[in-house]
Amino acid sequence: MKLLTLNLHSHDRSFEKSHLQARLEILAEFIRSQKPDVIAMQECSQEKDAPIMKTPGQGFVPLKEQMPLREGNAAALLCELLREEDGFWNWSWCGVKLGYDIFEEGLALFSRIPMTSVSDYWISTVRDRSNWKSRKALVAQLENHLCVCDVHMGWWNDEEECFHDQMNRLQNILSGKEQVFLMGDFNSPSDVRGEGYDRMKELGWIDTYDLAQEKDSGITVPGEIDGWRDGKKNGKRLDYIWTDRLCSFKRSLTVFSGINEPVISDHFGVLLDGFSPEDARDSNLREEKI
Repeated sequence: MKLLTLNLHSHDRSFEKSHLQARLEILAEFIRSQKPDVIAMQECSQEKDAPIMKTPGQGFVPLKEQMPLREGNAAALLCELLREEDGFWNWSWCGVKLGYDIFEEGLALFSRIPMTSVSDYWISTVRDRSNWKSRKALVAQLENHLCVCDVHMGWWNDEEECFHDQMNRLQNILSGKEQVFLMGDFNSPSDVRGEGYDRMKELGWIDTYDLAQEKDSGITVPGEIDGWRDGKKNGKRLDYIWTDRLCSFKRSLTVFSGINEPVISDHFGVLLDGFSPEDARDSNLREEKI
């Protein structure tokens, strides 16, 4: 089983539809060749003034209170590219906040394994979509008893919307579920002690990068990007796939880094390979430490 997470950054300040289409075609070709079973995407957006789509496309699993999908929605475009050549996909999308005041920025989950349910949850106290600090989690239960969660977290030192409080809310949401894979952009560098990365471990989450038999540097942001204009040119590991049980993985690799695949975002993706759900069935659940 393979899992992929990617902050797609689909609609940026210099957004052009042709550029998005070209990047999605690269992503679709990678998916067809590498065949990940689950994909989590952040900053997967749509233009706020585009016409509403009549039908979202094959395999779409709507939320209870679904924000309308608009023409040109990045997840819907990817679904269209995959539909004819890559078999069955369930997928879902939730809108979270405005990006650059003109794009509805959201989270997307794709799964080859049928989704039995999907829900979105606020993890921020700010719940105003016009406020860039608004944050949600997109959670899907899969037919094979796995739970997958897609997030784009806030910053540790944000006095209004801090990582610590958002993570505590998310912990309560995921408590009691079967094996969970928590995927996304956590805005918490792995080499900074006493902040978000260490808090994840305090809560019992396991960094799958640590468990992989084969791995690279793990760097997912090579330099400065929006949100990280800190003057530091060294690379950061901000994107993770966490799990709540000890299990084994063959490899954890960064993708779309310009080495084996072209760069298609301001983040690199993370591909986790070689997991078998049966291997973890009898493992202990994480210890709750809230």
